[in-house]
Amino acid sequence: MAAELLNTQTTVTAYDFSPSSHGGQSEFEHVFANFPDLVHSVDEDGFIVYANPVVTKLLGYELEEYIGMRIVDIYAPPYHAELAAGFKALIARGELDTVESCLISKSGEKIPVEIRSLAKYSDTGAFSKSFSITRDMRPIIAMKEQLRSASRKAAQGQLAQYVVHDLRSPLTTLKLQAESLQTLEVDQGVSRGKLDKISRITSSAVEQIEELLKVLNRSGNAPIEKKPCDVAEALHQAVNRVYGASLAANIALETNIQINKHTILRGDDLGLRQLFGNLLNNAIAAVKKQYVGETGGVVKASLVANKNYIAVRIEDNGVGIDDAVATKIFDRGYSTLLDPEGTGLGLSICKKIVGEHDGQISLLTSKSTVFEVNLPKVPKR
Repeated sequence: MAAELLNTQTTVTAYDFSPSSHGGQSEFEHVFANFPDLVHSVDEDGFIVYANPVVTKLLGYELEEYIGMRIVDIYAPPYHAELAAGFKALIARGELDTVESCLISKSGEKIPVEIRSLAKYSDTGAFSKSFSITRDMRPIIAMKEQLRSASRKAAQGQLAQYVVHDLRSPLTTLKLQAESLQTLEVDQGVSRGKLDKISRITSSAVEQIEELLKVLNRSGNAPIEKKPCDVAEALHQAVNRVYGASLAANIALETNIQINKHTILRGDDLGLRQLFGNLLNNAIAAVKKQYVGETGGVVKASLVANKNYIAVRIEDNGVGIDDAVATKIFDRGYSTLLDPEGTGLGLSICKKIVGEHDGQISLLTSKSTVFEVNLPKVPKR
């Protein structure tokens, strides 16, 4: 099926988007007609069978010409293999976590996006179509560019606008799951599974908003509030949050986290999760560039601890970091993700968080790229 996604040709003339209607529109058309992000649906052969009006603003296509196109035709060529692999995974699993990609507009402009997808199945259990919510990342990338020269306080107003936006994707997925329950026949097992999924998505959304608000409310120069926290647990949580992205990109995520009484120190749990999450996201991005849609990519997270220190390593076999770049990757405003796909906040933030814990962060390069974080158990006086 993934191969057909790239090669089949057909014509779509009509499409019953939903079995129920609402004021002359299907339920989904009614929900998404004025949705701020692009929503489209793709059939089993890889052809676009529905889109909301945002497609004209984002990609420059009129609805009439967009519906019936091959989905592969709106993706940048380097992402074709990743698209085919993701489509195959979506059919098998029914849902893909948010992934970063790059679309091509009608005029040829490359547009960095974030995409979350769900699958819909027929009454017999066969794959019917996909639903994808596609978010334009250009405003956020532009905002991060502004952060390089603006003070944190001046940028907080802009960043706050995206706190709500960051919730739209998971909450929309939640709504889709809830609506799908209405069309199911009574099946306690299926309903319970969908309700569990709703619960997980909702919990994740709440955690994200709480963390974002904590970051916004923290003054740029204010000292962190140190409390007893488990570094191993912070690393575990960061790994869990990037698991979906690694799975969608066909990247093996390996962990070797030593859990014992020595993994506790006085620090900032939120900051540590940001630290490890940023390092893991950078590692996944590097591997995705090296192994586009292919197997062989690996990201490893490990932790060892004793009574004196805690050492964390994030290792990947991605594109690597040139020696000329290695000397400035921790500089403020510098990012190793300079292409449109890169949406990380930069390694200077990692260095700042490590410094707040009186630790050190180092780049170790060989055949793999390794970032090592050493955190002392006893802070400096």
